[in-house]
This record gives sequence, structure tokens and C-alpha cells, in this order.
Amino acid sequence: FVCVADYLLGISDLGGELMRYSLNMLAAGYREVPVQVCSFLRRMHSVFEQLSDNARSLYRDWGKKLNTLVQCLEKVEKHLYDIHLRHAEFADVMSPEQLAELLARRCNSDSSSSSSSSS
Repeated sequence: FVCVADYLLGISDLGGELMRYSLNMLAAGYREVPVQVCSFLRRMHSVFEQLSDNARSLYRDWGKKLNTLVQCLEKVEKHLYDIHLRHAEFADVMSPEQLAELLARRCNSDSSSSSSSSS
């Protein structure tokens, strides 16, 4: 048996895993996956916000978990925005392979910096 609090707090941890998955897929050249992850995280955040008033009084870690979910969502959104900008900026002067390599380097450097800061 899993109590509701543990279940919801566990589901909130999914945000970090999806963020890492999204960045890895982005670095590998799969652009559609991060868009889908971003959409899912936005819906998840919306539902968690609706639960927020009741949950904060019941679960002491709720605010922290919600903030972490927001940070994960913002990071995915930032990378999607960055890709859009880089593509618009360099599409005329770089081959698709060069652009993909630039984006992969960017994702890998951000991914490794977040891993070291979370340790």
C-alpha cells in the first residue's frame, strides 16, 4: 500500500527524469521528444498547481517538489527556445550536420553542468 502523499511526491520526481531524458534526446538529434516532454511537464505542473493549496498543508515537502518541477520545466523550455534561436541564427550558414553538432554540444555541456551541481 502506498499513501497518497508518497505517490504524489514520487510522481513529482518524474519531472527531473523527464528533463534529463529530454536533454539526452535533444543531444541525440531528436527534437520532437523534448516538445512532447515539455507539453507533458506543463500539464503536470498545471495539475500540481491545482492541488497545491491542499497539498501544502498536508505534505511538508510539496512546495520544494513543486519548485523542482518548475525548474525542470523551465530548463526544457529554455533548451527548446535555444534550439529555435540557434536554428534561426545559423540555418543559413551551417549545414544540418554542423547545426546538429552545435546543438548536441550545447545540450551535453548543460547536462553535465546540471549533473555536477545536483551531486
